[in-house]
Amino acid sequence: MDIFEQKRRIITTAIVAVVLTGISIAVVVSTPLINQIHTQAADTASLVADAKAESVRAVFDQHQDLARQTASRSELARVMVEYNRGNLALADLRTFSRPRLDDAAKNIDNLAAIVRFDASGAEVVRVGPLDDQLPADLPMPSGLDIQSYPVGVNNKARPLLHVIAAIRVDKQIVGYDLLLFELSPLIPIFRVDVDSSLCLLDVERTRRLIWTEGSHQFQLTTPNGCLAEQEGIDYKPDLDFFRASLPDGTRVLAFMRLVEGYDWEVHMNARTSSVFGKVIEDIVISVVLILMLSAVAGTVVWRSLRPIVHA
Repeated sequence: MDIFEQKRRIITTAIVAVVLTGISIAVVVSTPLINQIHTQAADTASLVADAKAESVRAVFDQHQDLARQTASRSELARVMVEYNRGNLALADLRTFSRPRLDDAAKNIDNLAAIVRFDASGAEVVRVGPLDDQLPADLPMPSGLDIQSYPVGVNNKARPLLHVIAAIRVDKQIVGYDLLLFELSPLIPIFRVDVDSSLCLLDVERTRRLIWTEGSHQFQLTTPNGCLAEQEGIDYKPDLDFFRASLPDGTRVLAFMRLVEGYDWEVHMNARTSSVFGKVIEDIVISVVLILMLSAVAGTVVWRSLRPIVHA
């Protein structure tokens, strides 16, 4: 082997070494970077799910408070005591209660109806925008829940939030106030970007509340479209997310969050490409920059050593 060939091999080896060093640095740097950014992106999406669940809880709490405030009106509670004792006729109770409940209803934007029951659970009076459109034999439910109610002459099912609060006098229950609400305060929570979807699912997995952008209405359906139901995954406090596929094959990250204090869960999913798309782009740019710098370094080495070849 002549001296020229030896010089050429030395230069080639030096250039390859520089490039391979750059590639090694790219691998070493990108591996933890990928893991870190991947985790951060998943954590960010998880925080969105946390915020949605907290927002739903705040809406439920607000409406629970409204029911308690309505039931706490002392002058209305006192006449309920007289009615229960038989000292007041039902007609007189209604005459006294209706205008005062009407006054309370005017200050609640999304109220559908207030229905007052006596201590035995029999209805005594109702007011509100839908008072005459709801069934006459409306049963007294319990707690806070979202149910479908037949509304209007066609009995069209409409999901409403109902809250019940006990009317108490000296710690004795003398009646109950049932407040029915439209779900408009939940609309901003349900509105997500095109790469995501959100619904509410009751903890017994029997009802699923969704918002349909096309009709601009809430619908209460069976839980068939729920990914957690399809995958057989139950809520666990330590489960941040799970991976699943939509019917069209789209890969998503799915999140489940319990609405604290209530028997509902927030279920949200986001396309994997939307969650990690920016992450992949950043990693590719970083790796390409490192490789470009390696190529530049290799070129510099070649130019620096080229005079040796011709020496």
